[in-house]
Amino acid sequence: MGTPNHTHLKGVDVAVDAAVARLVSLDAVGGRYRISMPVTLCTGSMVDVSVWAEPGGTFMVSDDGTAHFEATLAMVSERTFGAVARAKITPYGALFDGHSMLFIRVGAERLHGAIVAMASLIKEVVDEAIARAARAKAASTINTLYERIGMAFPNAEVQHHAGMIGASTAEYEVDAVVKTDRGLLVFDMFTKDPISIAATFTKLSDLSRLEQAPRLIAVTPTPEMVGPKLQLISSVAPIIRPDATIETYLKAAA
Repeated sequence: MGTPNHTHLKGVDVAVDAAVARLVSLDAVGGRYRISMPVTLCTGSMVDVSVWAEPGGTFMVSDDGTAHFEATLAMVSERTFGAVARAKITPYGALFDGHSMLFIRVGAERLHGAIVAMASLIKEVVDEAIARAARAKAASTINTLYERIGMAFPNAEVQHHAGMIGASTAEYEVDAVVKTDRGLLVFDMFTKDPISIAATFTKLSDLSRLEQAPRLIAVTPTPEMVGPKLQLISSVAPIIRPDATIETYLKAAA
């Protein structure tokens, strides 16, 4: 084995030092230190932790409202944010001011651990609050779909989360199957998420190739946010909003 090239090793050290320096940055303003941590939220933002000294030799380690700000941008309600924050703080030895700030008060010897803990807490609170809000919205949206189906087809047999077998013999779960006098209607909901779009397109395109294909109807709460891929779905099924009028449901099913 050859002798290490010290010039090369020095170059590696410089490269690694530069990379690490970009992972964590520190800004100091008016006695407060803002530390940018190498932790990414589900929103795509990086986590910032604020630190400042207090009388008596203790330090305040806080998110300085970052978690609340990110959750608010994602349209998370105050109630949901507060519930998630209160549920997450205890394992980290943190506190919540009841409105917008998470914080940990520690001595100098525990400062490093508190900064790391706060960064993890911010991520947990933001990611869980947004996920919980999304689940609640999805549940509300699917309930609206089921209510409208019941109003549009009051005498039909309706099955929620129904299994269907496509022309390829693959089995799929769709949001609703409605048995009417004129045949089967299949409703499947999708969002702007690319995975959701692909899943609905795969299901409906396969079902459309059945010898006796059901009437397919795609449903999305925000068609204007789907973008060009909306045409992909519309090539296999009409698209309606879950809160569309009864007349729109009937027209889509015709």
